[in-house]
Amino acid sequence: RLNRSLARSTRETAAHDELIQTMLDRGELGKRRSRKVKLPPAHYEWAGAQTERWIDWIQESGVNVIGDLSELRTGEPRPDLAVDPNRVRGKSLAKSAVKALTVMTREAARRQDPARELGTRIRSNVDRLRQR
Repeated sequence: RLNRSLARSTRETAAHDELIQTMLDRGELGKRRSRKVKLPPAHYEWAGAQTERWIDWIQESGVNVIGDLSELRTGEPRPDLAVDPNRVRGKSLAKSAVKALTVMTREAARRQDPARELGTRIRSNVDRLRQR
């Protein structure tokens, strides 16, 4: 939801990547425990067909494989996986959103204000030029 609400130009910056990866992926939120994402049973047949397609391609391509390609195949889906991993309860979503905002607010408070930083640099350069 966050990515959808941000403009593409914002999401494609190095600063955005660094902030998201450092603060969220590897930082405080990355340490959180959550359910593992599992393939819902409704998609098992499709995934099995894709697996077979890739195994066939690898075998026919002549690619040197170390290991057993049959290990790419999954077993039958467990019946308790009927929950859609893309659906998140409102309470869980709100809790994660507040945690993310807390982390981002701490980071924003830690960083210097770019407007002040630029103003300071301009003033010091103007002062330096006046002294010449």
